[in-house]
Amino acid sequence: MAFAAAVRDLLDRPEPSRRAAARAQAERFPWSASVTGFLAAHHITATQRVGQESGAA
Repeated sequence: MAFAAAVRDLLDRPEPSRRAAARAQAERFPWSASVTGFLAAHHITATQRVGQESGAA
C-alpha cells in the first residue's frame, strides 16, 4: 500500500514539476553510469553481442 500511495503522491504533482525533478536527478549521473547500471540489471557485459545470452561463452 505504501508503494501505491507514493505513486499516487508523485502523480499528483504537476507534470512540469515531475519532469524538472527527474531531469535534475538524471543530470547528476553520466551516461556511462546509466549504461553500466542498465547492463548490470540485465546481467549483460559490455562486450556481449546483441542476442547473445549472458551465460553463453
